[in-house]
Amino acid sequence: MKLEIVTQRQDFDALEAEWSALYDRAGRPGNPFQSFAWCWHWANHFLKGRDATTEKSELFILTGRTGARLTMIWPMVRERSRGLRTLTWLGAPVTQYGDVLVEGGDKLRMLREAWQFLRSNANADIIALYKVREDAAVAPLLAEIGAVATHKDRAPYVDMSQSETFEDYADKRYSKKRKSYLRRYRRRFEDIAPVRTDVLSEGQEARAVTDELLRFKQEWLTRKSMVSRALHDPRTRDFFLDTVTDTTRRTGCRITTMRCGEELVGAKLNYVAKGRAVAHVITYNLAYDKWNPGHLTTYAGLEACKKHGIDVFDFMGPCAPFKLDWADDSVEVNDWAVPLSMKGSLWTRVYLGYARDRLKAAHMALPASLKRLTSPMLSTILMVA
Repeated sequence: MKLEIVTQRQDFDALEAEWSALYDRAGRPGNPFQSFAWCWHWANHFLKGRDATTEKSELFILTGRTGARLTMIWPMVRERSRGLRTLTWLGAPVTQYGDVLVEGGDKLRMLREAWQFLRSNANADIIALYKVREDAAVAPLLAEIGAVATHKDRAPYVDMSQSETFEDYADKRYSKKRKSYLRRYRRRFEDIAPVRTDVLSEGQEARAVTDELLRFKQEWLTRKSMVSRALHDPRTRDFFLDTVTDTTRRTGCRITTMRCGEELVGAKLNYVAKGRAVAHVITYNLAYDKWNPGHLTTYAGLEACKKHGIDVFDFMGPCAPFKLDWADDSVEVNDWAVPLSMKGSLWTRVYLGYARDRLKAAHMALPASLKRLTSPMLSTILMVA
């Protein structure tokens, strides 16, 4: 296998046709984040660096060819922030699953060869591989190279594949009490105006809805005094708006909305990859908080997925009680790190493996007033990682 590293934007753009073809052949169901379109939109908005503290950020995409055929893409970026050189997945903070596109008979052998090449050319203090699913193509490699697990999480998901219709699934999955509860709250909306569920793909209408749902989410985070590393970054909004508008480089955008009359009550920003949907943003109109619009929107979204032939709906991490309440199962998703210097080793064990999660937990335990005061500072700290 011939291995090369792409660092220039024009060389990245030139890979579009081959990358897209490899993704079609080797991309995993439910992982839209390794598609060329997703990575292209990310590069348009985030390549210059994550924030003011990032001194340098550059593409670092490992490509592998078997003969003339592209058979591997390992999408990475190299960053320098506060003196720490990090090689990590391309896509932060919007990519939720990191993985390698690899095609061939002995994938693990190919990954071993690529890893040695990547490590030899890294010129970094640490290789940080965040949000790797246990069923990722790269997962078997991490088990044998001594990677350090710095954070463990689970991604809950719904699996409707054993049911012919959503009604069949709902009858098996939800109690009569729960379905009655959902009908009762839906009737409260219907007493105001007709309620409808719409499904949108890329286009201007999707852009307008996405703008509104992101505003809903920001309002919800503010009320809860919570931190979202992604939404704290102003580039995230522009990234999402472009991915839901572009009809040329499609990202698999799929938005489910619930409206009462013409008013948006709740919405889900999903991305579909090979028959599976991932939920990137689920939110609702806080004006109707007492009528449980989040539950109604989730139920309507699952029903719409099944009707459109999508059996698996992935809530992704973090593993929150709300998600587990709806989910049928979950998959392990871990952060991994391989330190390459003394500085990288200290960062891995002291910050990534110890302090980061404790900072988040301590912040969540604060009274609401203190959480509001400290949220901007915590967001800045997390952006560095």
